[in-house]
Amino acid sequence: MIHHRRFLSFLFLFIPFITFAQSNFKAGYIVSTKGDTIRGLVDYKEWEFNPGKIFFKETINSPEVSYAPGDISFFAINGFEYYRSAFVKISQGGTNVDKLSGSTLAGIDSAYLSANVFLRVIFGGSKASLYSYKDAIKERFYIGQGDITPDELIYIVYLDETGTNKLIKDTYKRQLQKIAATYDPQNSKLLRQIQNAKYAESDIRQIVEQVNVDKDAKYAIEKRASTRYYAGVGINNGKINFLSNSDYFKEKRSASSARPKIAVGLDILINKNVGKLIFRNEISFSMARGNFSYTGTANTPYTGSIQLDQIAINYTPQILYNFYNTNAAKVYFTVGPGINYAKYSNKKQKLTYTIGDEILETESDFLVEPETFFFNIYIGAGVVVNKKFDIYLGYIPATVISTGAPKLEYTSLQVGVNYLFGSK
Repeated sequence: MIHHRRFLSFLFLFIPFITFAQSNFKAGYIVSTKGDTIRGLVDYKEWEFNPGKIFFKETINSPEVSYAPGDISFFAINGFEYYRSAFVKISQGGTNVDKLSGSTLAGIDSAYLSANVFLRVIFGGSKASLYSYKDAIKERFYIGQGDITPDELIYIVYLDETGTNKLIKDTYKRQLQKIAATYDPQNSKLLRQIQNAKYAESDIRQIVEQVNVDKDAKYAIEKRASTRYYAGVGINNGKINFLSNSDYFKEKRSASSARPKIAVGLDILINKNVGKLIFRNEISFSMARGNFSYTGTANTPYTGSIQLDQIAINYTPQILYNFYNTNAAKVYFTVGPGINYAKYSNKKQKLTYTIGDEILETESDFLVEPETFFFNIYIGAGVVVNKKFDIYLGYIPATVISTGAPKLEYTSLQVGVNYLFGSK
């Protein structure tokens, strides 16, 4: 219960951060439909799809104002992302083969709708620009020339008449070849590159870059890694408890033990520019000691003790979310399952009887065999300072690490610091 109270106290301490830090305003600007640029702050979300609206304020203390694609012509989060408003055609045919195979209709799905949307700028060139639009159906790429409305680069996956074989209509290649022939007609190498290009951002961007004389995009996007490594040390305050309802074990007491913990890990940033949602993979090495004592009275008073040492290697995949997310500091919570491989040593069970004035000590075999492999749940919270130092508190709720009866139960409260390499 002490572990529970300590960890809950830590959670309540950071509740104000949770309620306060839902927005993530970054320096940026908007461009009105009349062409006026207004600089300020844009609320940069962890957008899975292109946003349908944004929130903007001119100063940190100004009220937030929402803008839809029809309200502005452009917005930017400086160094991160840039979006252009455009009224475009949006194809509705999916590209997921599994969903296609479940359809009773075969042939090309040529349905589309027209809407005013925010297109993400991938490359803004003087001759041709590349954009993307992603929704729940799929991601689409658009090619634009100057102020002309961008056209979707057509890529359609469909089924043949039997409804079993997948076919592809790669019209986007002919569209790119037309652009290349307009601006660089003598470049046969580029035409071959287009023919081999996949419908992927990296492939199409390389082509659009070559079409433009200036190889640099109009809008500078800072390069950020989508992964980072870390290593750290800490203290594992673990407790291995002996569970039994037998009257033989009365007035039971178990003590926790502080032992070192070493951890290394890999973080995968879901959105490398925002860095709020992270998939964390951690491998750690830790030690713990079980120290259990009990007393009772049968024909004569007795005291007993049970002891064992544990060395464990643990793999813990986690979902980490930064509730407070600034360049100077971040506050996060994390949760995930733990997979453990453990070795045990110094397994001792002693019993001491008092018979009159005589004290008799005996030592017997360990009553229960702990599991080499076991699973647990890890709950953690922490603060990242200056993008480099991750100070954390972790908790492992009671986990049974043996089979049969009596049982061994493991709990842990951890504190430590990680150093982040190449951090966001």
